[in-house]
Amino acid sequence: MCQSPVSDVRSSAQLVRFLCPFFSYLLTLRFASTAPGVESIRGLTQDLVDSTVEVYDMITSQLLPTPAKSHYTFNLRDLSKVFQGMLMMEITKVEVT
Repeated sequence: MCQSPVSDVRSSAQLVRFLCPFFSYLLTLRFASTAPGVESIRGLTQDLVDSTVEVYDMITSQLLPTPAKSHYTFNLRDLSKVFQGMLMMEITKVEVT
C-alpha cells in the first residue's frame, strides 16, 4: 500500500502515500522500547500503516458528503489522529493475538 515518496504531490491520495514512510518511522520509534510485549507489536508497524491508509482510502472514496450528510468530509487530520492515538497507547496493555 505505502510506496516510496513521490516528488510531485498533487492529490490527497498522493500526499497520504508520501506520508506513509513518516508514519512508519514514528511507529517504529514508538515501538523501539524494551518494555515487555513490545517485540510482538514491533513487526506489525508496516501492517498498521498500510491498514490504516487502506481504511482511509475506502472512507474517502465511499463516504462522500451529500446535502443531507455534509459532515462526511474526511481529510488528513482524521488520518493523523489515528496515528496520534497509536502513539499515545500504553504499550504494556496492548494484546496481540
